[in-house]
Amino acid sequence: MDAVAALLQSFDDAWKDPFESLTDACRDLTEEESVWQPPAYKREPHDKGVGRPGSILWHLNHLEMCHRHYIATLKERDPDNSPETDPSGELALKPALKALGDATLELREVIAELK
Repeated sequence: MDAVAALLQSFDDAWKDPFESLTDACRDLTEEESVWQPPAYKREPHDKGVGRPGSILWHLNHLEMCHRHYIATLKERDPDNSPETDPSGELALKPALKALGDATLELREVIAELK
């Protein structure tokens, strides 16, 4: 197995392993659970475009933005000029999961093209 195949396997396991993955962890997640903010984050300022810091939804929206940033970074390959990546907005649970799924699949495709 080469380095790209190993990276893709690790990426796939983290995303969709039936027992220990982000997909599995979000399977029965409710909207109410997704917006709950742990007390430790209560004093943190609202993260415009991403959501309430510390909430599951904040993490999902942030991860989707990160995946789009990684896609742009890998496509442009210009280490001196990092691409600007704006948040998609404070997406609700279902749209956030869809956007994250789409970004994850695209990032996987970009990774698969690496040499």
